[in-house]
Amino acid sequence: MSHSPFNMNLNEYMDVTLVKSLGIRQITEQIYVGSCIQKESHVEMLSDAGITAVVNFQTGVEAENWRNNANLINESHRRWQKVEVLSLRSQVQASHNAKRSPVFKWRRVEGRALYKKKIINESCQRFNILMINYPIREGDSFHMRKRLPFCVGLLLRLLKKNHKVYVTCTTGFDRSPACVVAYLHWMTDTSLHAAYNIVTGLHSCKPYRSAIAWATWDLIAMVENGAHDGPATHAVTFVWNGHKGEDVYLVGDFTGNWKEPIQAVHKVGPRFEAEVRLSPGKYLYKYIICGNWRHSTNSPTERDERGSLNNVIVVGDVASVRPLIPQQKKDANIMKVIERPLTENERFMLAKAARCVAFSICPIKLAPK
Repeated sequence: MSHSPFNMNLNEYMDVTLVKSLGIRQITEQIYVGSCIQKESHVEMLSDAGITAVVNFQTGVEAENWRNNANLINESHRRWQKVEVLSLRSQVQASHNAKRSPVFKWRRVEGRALYKKKIINESCQRFNILMINYPIREGDSFHMRKRLPFCVGLLLRLLKKNHKVYVTCTTGFDRSPACVVAYLHWMTDTSLHAAYNIVTGLHSCKPYRSAIAWATWDLIAMVENGAHDGPATHAVTFVWNGHKGEDVYLVGDFTGNWKEPIQAVHKVGPRFEAEVRLSPGKYLYKYIICGNWRHSTNSPTERDERGSLNNVIVVGDVASVRPLIPQQKKDANIMKVIERPLTENERFMLAKAARCVAFSICPIKLAPK
């Protein structure tokens, strides 16, 4: 699949009005990205441009608040009902078998966001465009990270069915381009740096780069079975809040099996830090404070097989098609993903995992409903 810059003379492919209203850009021969569909006329223009499937990450809350809902309602005529209401006088007249004059009020049949979704879906069906909604919370990098494997797997399935896919969220600024960047990175053996530059060079956006990097290691962990073969993947800053002048060391099963303590550096006030690079997995650790072994009350704890209470940290996670989104535990430590070129083995594992995810998304009826 060619990733060369797209010919910016979009008039050859689609109505210029569509480009202006949705900010749509073509990334590959089959992938387009842009903001959410706001009107029925947009669906017709997408159809004219050859789009056969839409993957939408917009949430219901965003749809309710989206400023163009009013335009949508106006375009498709307000669906209001005349509801007959009996005034007090009418009720009295009715009780006396008198002929009553009906009094009307206007009532909106459906909520704005619900109505918008309904008419857009109906319009997609008329133009034989498959519409798939998979909500991802705006501004939530962790939610994006957990749901990204499914998104990319779904995109691959659609492309394998020869669909031309329009990937969208509310503004087309973060979630939808992140999905496309991840697809290029995972499925076409393109580095994250290169994939990011391809998409941002063709479309004005800021994809969740850190979410993609996190999800990449989650995918690799899915097929490594807990044994990472390669350099470290995450940088963890262990934090101890004590007293100035203390002698602080970090020790754990990752420091030479508890035998090689790492001295923490005093930063400011009561804060001491020790940075360690680790691969995915669960690790136990403690602090040695002026010769005394202690655990931090600001980070999660767990007892080992001997009953000793230690701090515990889980580095990375394992990707899933149907991820549970747990509430993140409070932890004084700071964990960052390391973005680096993948080794040949890691690239192989990534490709294997990404395709396992894609072809486990089944059954999905890839046809308009």
